[in-house]
This record gives sequence, structure tokens and C-alpha cells, in this order.
Amino acid sequence: MNDLFRPNGAAVLDAERIGGPSAATKKPIAQAGSEPEPDFFAPGSPDLVIVHQPAIAVYTNNYDAIVIRAEPHDVHDDDVVITVRKGDAPALAQRLMELARE
Repeated sequence: MNDLFRPNGAAVLDAERIGGPSAATKKPIAQAGSEPEPDFFAPGSPDLVIVHQPAIAVYTNNYDAIVIRAEPHDVHDDDVVITVRKGDAPALAQRLMELARE
């Protein structure tokens, strides 16, 4: 018998082969013809609460300006960098807070 499939044709999970959870503790695998699981990550889904976004770093550079830098998506993307003079930081922070409250 092939150790990747059960006699009924269902696949054996890797966790089962290495002593993982028993069939009694796992959720049943969807059968052919059953309702597909909704796409929780589809745009407009009420279940999607945070959309993927790049990480943001904030630091000072050698010119003592504040730098806001977004993580590039991949190696082909250009860095998104915004520099702000320290004296302008309070106005920027105030506007960001105003927008966050809208």
C-alpha cells in the first residue's frame, strides 16, 4: 500500500506520518462537490480587516532629518523614502492624527 494515500483514496497528511494529530482531532477535509470556503482575503470582504502593506521604518539620517521609509515589495522596487525636517515633524504628526480620526 502506498503510504501517501488511504485505501479510500484520501491523502495522508505529513503530520500523520510523523505521529501528528489523529483523525479524530482534525477538521474533516472538504469533499468533492461541497461548498468552497469563502475567500476571506478578497477585496471588499467584511472579514478582511488589515490589507497587506509594506513595513515602515522611521529614523534620522546623517543630515539630522527624519526619514520615513517603506519596505520595497521585491528587489525590483525602488525604495519609497520621505524626508522631513525635524521642525516640520509636529505638523506632520498632527495631520496624521487628524486623518486617523476621520
